[in-house]
Amino acid sequence: MIRCIVLDDEPLAVALLKKYILQTEGVTLLAGGTKPGALIPFLEKGMAELVFMDIRMPEQSGMELMDRFNEKNAFVITSAYPKYALEGYHYNVVDYLLKPITYERFLKSIGKFREWTSYYKKEEEPACVYIKESGIQYKIYSNDILYIEGLRDYVRVCTSKRNFVVLTNLKDILRTLPGYQFVRIHRSFIVNMDKLEKIQSHQVMIGIKEIPIGEAFRKAFSAAMDLRNGK
Repeated sequence: MIRCIVLDDEPLAVALLKKYILQTEGVTLLAGGTKPGALIPFLEKGMAELVFMDIRMPEQSGMELMDRFNEKNAFVITSAYPKYALEGYHYNVVDYLLKPITYERFLKSIGKFREWTSYYKKEEEPACVYIKESGIQYKIYSNDILYIEGLRDYVRVCTSKRNFVVLTNLKDILRTLPGYQFVRIHRSFIVNMDKLEKIQSHQVMIGIKEIPIGEAFRKAFSAAMDLRNGK
């Protein structure tokens, strides 16, 4: 699954690319919007495989952002000005989409990215974390983790296969996990955002487990949901 970010100062351009991404198999929208500041955390951590980004934006230009985050991200430039195409070759630019962008041309960019990754990058192992329980070290893939519960000096890592009790705290274990996937929503709980099955005003559900949303964490959880929904 190709995780994408859309950044353009034109709301209609953002809406169009979101539409294309959502209707394309094997592609998913991680975040999108018109404000660079809201998306910089994603660029800093290289959370998306592919970033669709305009070059001319009033707050911060696409070139400035590529200067800062080129090593961690691959880009598709979206612009109404063909003169910027040559400059893009100095960065990890997979393609150059000239506005107005058609769906057929968008699909060609996705195809180019798949070819680009297969040529330049080795297949990467899914994100994982190493934990130690009773003197034994275990390798756990992040996609297998459902949620993590704090137990004073320990945490309980609940996975789809079994639970582990580890001598650490929520703050430290959160640092080892992918930031786009795991969010602390309560003083005693970290959740895997991909595993949320039901979201209510004061709690979420993962399987049959009801997990409360702490008041101190409500704004951060809401912001994480907005970014994942591209708001």
